[in-house]
Amino acid sequence: MNIVWAILFAILAVAPCLCTTVVVLWTPTGTVLGADAKINFGNGKPAGTACKIGVSKSILWAQTGLRGVRGSPNVIPNILTKELNSSGALDLRISRAESRIHAAMLSLFNLPLIKPAVLAHPEKNQVQFVVIAFEHGVTRMVVRSFAPRKGASGKVEIDIIPDNCPDAPNCGSSQYEGLGYHDEADKIVKNDPTLWNRNPKDTIEYLIGTEIKAHADDVGPPVSIVGIDALGVHWLSKGACTDK
Repeated sequence: MNIVWAILFAILAVAPCLCTTVVVLWTPTGTVLGADAKINFGNGKPAGTACKIGVSKSILWAQTGLRGVRGSPNVIPNILTKELNSSGALDLRISRAESRIHAAMLSLFNLPLIKPAVLAHPEKNQVQFVVIAFEHGVTRMVVRSFAPRKGASGKVEIDIIPDNCPDAPNCGSSQYEGLGYHDEADKIVKNDPTLWNRNPKDTIEYLIGTEIKAHADDVGPPVSIVGIDALGVHWLSKGACTDK
C-alpha cells in the first residue's frame, strides 16, 4: 500500500461517526431544540463530548453524522457556523452551507480507501442539519439530509433531501422532529399521548434519554437544550454547550 494512502487511511479511520440524537419540539409560542453530547471515532472508540448546538444570528442549528476527520474534527460544524453567521437572507446562508457540505462529503467519500465502506452502508454515513428561526411571529424550521448513494459512474453521489416542517403541507399537526438516532423517541411520540403533559425541557430530556438507553455506545449525556421565541434565544440546559 502506498505510504501516503496508508497514513491517510489511519487519519480518516478515526473520524467521528454518527452518534447523535437531536430532538425538536415546537409550541404555539416558539421552538425548543435538544441534543446529546457523545462523539465517537470511526473505529467506535469514545472521543469525548461536544456541543452539538449552534446559535447564529438569533437562529438555532444542530447537526448529526460526520463532523470531520482527525486533525480537523469539526469540518461540518465549522461550515455551518461560518455560513449561518454570514451576511444575506437566511435562505441564501442555508444554500451556501448546503453547497459547501455537499462538496466536502463528495471529496471525502470518494477517496479510494473510504468509498467502499460508504457504499456498503450508505445509511450510516448520512449527514443532517436543522436550522430553526423565529420569523414574523412564527417558527421556521429547515432540515437538510445529505444521503450518499452509488452513482452511475460508480462514484459516491450525495442526494440533498429537504424538509421544512412545520410549515410544509405534509407536516400535519406534528409537534416533533427527530434527527440522528430517533426510532425509540418516535415510538414514544406515536404511542404515548401523556408525553405532551410534560414541559418541553422534560419532554426532550425524556426522549433523548430513551435513545441514550437504547444506543449507549453512540448517544450519551449531557443533554443540551435551548429555546427560541419572540423574545430571543433561551438556554434551558447548557449541557456540553457551556461556552455558548
